[in-house]
Amino acid sequence: MTTESMSILAIFIAISSIIINYYFYLKNRYVSKISKNQDVLTQTQIMMLNNPEFLELHNVTSNELKSCGVNEKEFIYILLTFYAGQTYYYLDGKRRNIQQTPYRRNLFSNPKVKNCWQKIIRDKMISSTKWSESIDDFYENN
Repeated sequence: MTTESMSILAIFIAISSIIINYYFYLKNRYVSKISKNQDVLTQTQIMMLNNPEFLELHNVTSNELKSCGVNEKEFIYILLTFYAGQTYYYLDGKRRNIQQTPYRRNLFSNPKVKNCWQKIIRDKMISSTKWSESIDDFYENN
């Protein structure tokens, strides 16, 4: 291998290294943002557990909770399980073909959980993502 060839190879390797490092920097920044957001969200949910009247700030009424057959603490628990699943799939990087685990399928099959999802959580408490669409698909097919 000539000196010129080795120089070209070294430049190629250096540029490739820069591109790879930049990709991982962006990926790490993304994961850090999601993690930090989840940390803050968890803190607010703990506050909500201690102050169920905060649900009113999300336009969730006691009548809606009653129509789902849950009290405030049950609702917040259900909500947190949806947030946990959403965070897992964000951090896992899954964007397509999300398959619910047996644990989640069992939880989602509970009528209270289904009512909370369809009547409150889907429209008021969680963003529309592939994760939320996978839950909608679960309910359409089960």
